[in-house]
Amino acid sequence: MKTPRRRLMTVSITLAISLLSAGISFAQETPEAPGSAPVSTEAQVLIQLASDGKEKLLLDIIGPASDVNVSNKAGVTPLHAAAEHGHNNIVKALLERGADIKRRDTRGATPMLSAAKAGHADTVALLLDAGASLRAEDEEGANAMIHAAYEGHFRRLFKRTTGLTPGSCRKRFRIPDFTVSPCRKRD
Repeated sequence: MKTPRRRLMTVSITLAISLLSAGISFAQETPEAPGSAPVSTEAQVLIQLASDGKEKLLLDIIGPASDVNVSNKAGVTPLHAAAEHGHNNIVKALLERGADIKRRDTRGATPMLSAAKAGHADTVALLLDAGASLRAEDEEGANAMIHAAYEGHFRRLFKRTTGLTPGSCRKRFRIPDFTVSPCRKRD
């Protein structure tokens, strides 16, 4: 049973989407860049709810006819937003509803790259289980582990995704002690 407040919020958001879709505007709009398609209100709302972690509202709004792969001008989808902020329940729900794990934004980033860059190891593991690739590269040629290393999250992501500790990593990959290991803490 829905609480009255949540139901009121769901109805309000649905009404706002309907009014905005009909061309009624509540705020001054920024001019569109030449040649760019306008972003749908549904896309804006779904991405914002995914980014904020509002799982119940998002699931109330997403219906059987909703496209969970809608994107904004930057190519960000609700899955990108949820993965970047580590909202695992939303990531699971979007994947169950057919969200595209290989979809890229305008910078070439996939939801996996967004999650790895932000250091969300559980989200990375969830996306890996769904078939996402750690080797997918953005337009600059960086993959998930490169982003994680650059942001200081490599050890946590490596351990979470491989299950290896620094000692077992050296043994498994036969890394000599005199070499630099990706599992070794640098001085």
